[in-house]
Amino acid sequence: MLESPLRAYVLFGSLDPAADFGVDATRSLAAAELVVAVTTHLPESLRTSVHVVLPIGTFAETSGTFVNAEGRWQSWAGAARLPGESRPGWKVLRVLANLLNLHGVDYVSSDEIRDALKVLCGARVELSSIGAAAAAPAMPKGEPPSGAWVDIPPYQGDALVRGSEALSKTKDGRLARTVI
Repeated sequence: MLESPLRAYVLFGSLDPAADFGVDATRSLAAAELVVAVTTHLPESLRTSVHVVLPIGTFAETSGTFVNAEGRWQSWAGAARLPGESRPGWKVLRVLANLLNLHGVDYVSSDEIRDALKVLCGARVELSSIGAAAAAPAMPKGEPPSGAWVDIPPYQGDALVRGSEALSKTKDGRLARTVI
């Protein structure tokens, strides 16, 4: 969608066009009639690309659930108050869906969303009885997978960490992304 420019984009989650997208994508955002950012942070490259900003809380400020690599559903409550006018991301999406007359998103809590996902996914995401090693596609020994790889330095993969001034001054914080 970023290689073939669209008229409008909704960017959800703490995205930074300079760090997360290529040059062509940044051009696509600049050419769009409307770019809405639903985000926790507003880095300079995002500030110059968007027309509307809808602030959301970080994972630590809102309740939520994720499924870990072992297939266990893990839920948590928000640990801090949402700053300013920010709202939980799922609530912002619910309001946008309502404004667009989309149905099926009338949830009132993150617990309801989790429960609906469990129904769709099953009570637990599990590997088959043959095990993880057998379920994974075979990779020839000593050969890396084909295609380009992007090496992301440890403090560049997450908007919260990427926005830390203190971490950006460390040796690892100054590392640049490389394409292998």
